[in-house]
Amino acid sequence: MMYTTILVLIGLIIIFAIGPQRANVLNESFGSDLSEMHFVIKQGASVIMAIGRCLSMVYRARARYLPAVGVAQVWCTVISGCISSQADESRIDKQ
Repeated sequence: MMYTTILVLIGLIIIFAIGPQRANVLNESFGSDLSEMHFVIKQGASVIMAIGRCLSMVYRARARYLPAVGVAQVWCTVISGCISSQADESRIDKQ
């Protein structure tokens, strides 16, 4: 668990370091309107969802709800990915 935490923190640091530059390159290349914190926010949301998934697996006392919780979490991830990709496409289309 400690190694996983260290790897997640290293990933967050790397995303925080290169995220603004990547957003600027995409803005110039495709004419999009991404903020400098775009990739940091997406990475943070992914980490929060992953922590939620891990915590839901810890509670074995409610094992009968575990499949439903897993399906709900997958759909939340899919919906949030679709919403963010549509928002990105609409920003590009406006240009």
